[in-house]
Amino acid sequence: MLRAPARALLVVPLLYDGKIIGSISLRQIHQSRQWEPAEVELAQAVAAQAAIAVQQSRLYQTTRQQAEKLLELDRQKTEFFQNVPHEFRTPLTLTLGPLESAVEQQQGLSYEQSVIALRNSRRLLRLVNQLLDLQRLDAGRMQPHFHPCDLLAFIEQVVDSFRPYCAKKQIELRTCLEACPSVYLDLEKFDKVLYNLLSNAIKFTEAGGKIEVWLQTAEHHCLVQVRDTGIGIRADQIPYLFDRFRQADGSASRSYEGSGLGLALVKELVDLHGGKVTVESSYGEGTIFSVLLPLGKTHLPIAQVSERPAELEQSRATVELADIETELQGQEDYVQGQIEGLNKAAPSAVSLEIPTVISGAETAPISQTTSQTVDSSARILVVDDNADMRSYVASVLQRAGYQVCAARHGEEGFHGWLSVCALAASANGKTCSTVTLTCP
Repeated sequence: MLRAPARALLVVPLLYDGKIIGSISLRQIHQSRQWEPAEVELAQAVAAQAAIAVQQSRLYQTTRQQAEKLLELDRQKTEFFQNVPHEFRTPLTLTLGPLESAVEQQQGLSYEQSVIALRNSRRLLRLVNQLLDLQRLDAGRMQPHFHPCDLLAFIEQVVDSFRPYCAKKQIELRTCLEACPSVYLDLEKFDKVLYNLLSNAIKFTEAGGKIEVWLQTAEHHCLVQVRDTGIGIRADQIPYLFDRFRQADGSASRSYEGSGLGLALVKELVDLHGGKVTVESSYGEGTIFSVLLPLGKTHLPIAQVSERPAELEQSRATVELADIETELQGQEDYVQGQIEGLNKAAPSAVSLEIPTVISGAETAPISQTTSQTVDSSARILVVDDNADMRSYVASVLQRAGYQVCAARHGEEGFHGWLSVCALAASANGKTCSTVTLTCP
């Protein structure tokens, strides 16, 4: 728009590849004039150069944006190769280890080895499924089929599968569910949303904490919330929480396993249903994940909608909960249990308590508590953040005649090892200072 009336005006378009991408104007305000051919030619020449400059600027901006996207993709690829191979290697090791041991001894797997192998095979399958789901989403080959669903009954069914794990970890699990109109979902895909959100809530909530699952109707939407009183998420991590291969760990260092795929998949699957997922968190106090789902079916492709009621597949729970079974192994206070065993044992003996494994709603010991009398130099400390790996390595060393102490992380291992050394020194008649064991 012109800021003042013009008595004489010359407008020359900026042309590039036959398209108008802008214009320049010459105007005279106080008196009219007849533009000379030379003036018109000059304006056209300037416009031609300006069009080239504008187009080059646009190309530069586009190139820079593409370069930034390539850098981001390269960063994601780097993080993928840093995180995911470790996540694959752990369950593979825990599956191959018992199998190799059984082949070497020319006998079948024991019950304890079978539990470890089965659980980690499920963990591996879950990782592969997540990668395949994301690949299908990227390629546009994930074709959902939406069916009417009783969301309240569906949530209750999923929550019930988590109750044994919450009870074992001493976490209070509550539901506050309101009946809502029928929602059209692809349960084969949407159940992964709840499994991921509840698994994270259990993982990052300490014993004595609380998890709540809410269902409310908000105008033309249903609101599903998973609230926990866990460690929370730092404010600087929240904007990247749903990015692939990014992990938000509220601790000072990465002390929780994960591939960084779960929440990225949550967002993709919620988007697939026409919904929206958001997160609120107070660091050190807890986190709230909210999933807003539209009611009805008008927002969905009509060809992908069926009026046949949806059914939940119970068999999927065993795979989706495999990570939780392993994670709960890491919540046992291993070092404290070992020190208590040492206090009860003979001065020259070390008592090793191997933790228990969840199998469905029951528990089964990996191995019985053993006590061996060996030289004090034959003590080994095993530190690993994966409970199955920790137990498996400890059991192998124990069968070889070593006295083994296990810890979840470096700090716990350091304090536990000091306590073991102090007890060993005392048993040998040496003086030592009192060591206090503190396990976070």
